Amino acid sequence: MREVFEENSIIPIIDNTLYQSVIYYMPNHKLKYVVYFLGYFENQSPKYQDSFEYFDYLLLTYEEALKTLSHDNLKKILINAESILNQSNK
Repeated sequence: MREVFEENSIIPIIDNTLYQSVIYYMPNHKLKYVVYFLGYFENQSPKYQDSFEYFDYLLLTYEEALKTLSHDNLKKILINAESILNQSNK
């Protein structure tokens, strides 16, 4: 959460029903470990923070996000998150 706030000026609300990790090698051959959580934010707008780790962000619908992702493992995480959200909204 700290990194989300530092990079985007938003404080997410984390839903602990999704916790998935991905491990891969970066182009420099270093191992990268990334953890994905299900979360959301309300009444906040992401803002650019002047930092060394600046990345663009997109606010997309589920369908747009699924089309945008290029790696199958990330699509599976998104599909799982959507399934969790649909189950909790029943």
